[in-house]
Amino acid sequence: MSSMSLTDRSRIAILLAMSLMTASAISATTARTSAFAQAQAYNWRNVTIKGGGFVSGIVFHPTEQGIVYARTDVGGAYRWSAANGKWVPITDWIGKDESNYTGIESLALDQLDPRRVYLASGTYTQSWAGTGAFLGSTDLGATWRIASVPFKMGGNEDGRSNGERLMVDPNDNSILFFGSRKDGLWRSSDHGATWNRTLSFPVTNTPNGVGISFVQFVKSSGSPGSPTPVVYLGVSQAGASVYRTTDAGATWQSVADQPAGVVPHHAALESNGMLYIAYSDGPGPNGATRGAVWKHDTTSGTWTNITPPTGQGGFAGVSVDPQRPGT
Repeated sequence: MSSMSLTDRSRIAILLAMSLMTASAISATTARTSAFAQAQAYNWRNVTIKGGGFVSGIVFHPTEQGIVYARTDVGGAYRWSAANGKWVPITDWIGKDESNYTGIESLALDQLDPRRVYLASGTYTQSWAGTGAFLGSTDLGATWRIASVPFKMGGNEDGRSNGERLMVDPNDNSILFFGSRKDGLWRSSDHGATWNRTLSFPVTNTPNGVGISFVQFVKSSGSPGSPTPVVYLGVSQAGASVYRTTDAGATWQSVADQPAGVVPHHAALESNGMLYIAYSDGPGPNGATRGAVWKHDTTSGTWTNITPPTGQGGFAGVSVDPQRPGT
């Protein structure tokens, strides 16, 4: 056997030393990584996205301070958290199979029970879209009950900022009305668990596909524990566009002397019985070129044009200050 030269032995020694150093470094790194993973648990949370959707409505609770919700056209619904200073998603539980529910057509709050909130959910009314559903919560949106319905909703279609078309009766909170796009007026008498179409209402749909744009109960016309007799509905058409019932929905009539040539978007009712309605010449959010704001005295039946100076476009929203009548 030939003898190994001094140079060969030196090379082998160097290689062995390098191998030991590498193994030691890998072992130390693995140990540190394992210790870090054990010490640092993952904390998953939603990524804040600055934009990318349409906030189609913001609804304040009429009697309970600090309760505010927002609805969007494709991104679900949110509740404002004053304690955290941010909007909290309340529909992130919706999965892929129910993704149609992320388009919120309308949102309603219960004046008698601040913890109740309702969503009319459904994104499109096209032939390929699924039917909608009403989502109801009794704990500020922490948990939900789903009530499927046989018609479609259009949370991401024209007129999505109209409303609110879903409302809770302020005198009897077991009753809800919903004005659909293409299937007329619907009513629930069990807190939104089941729904039936109100056949007495004469309008089923409108040429622009928006249907009923808002529901407005007149609380002062009724008494606690009984259905509110007087209710106004806005219909997205330029002809007879405001209807009224005085018998809790048994019969409906078109309101006399109402504005023509424009379609109603929003309504707001003062405690003194004045009903304010914002109008445009289209359902929005695109294509409106003119509009108007009218005041209707629900007692005398008179109409007053209070349209402010206008530029391009119509009027899509109106609100009143409950602390300052006339504002």
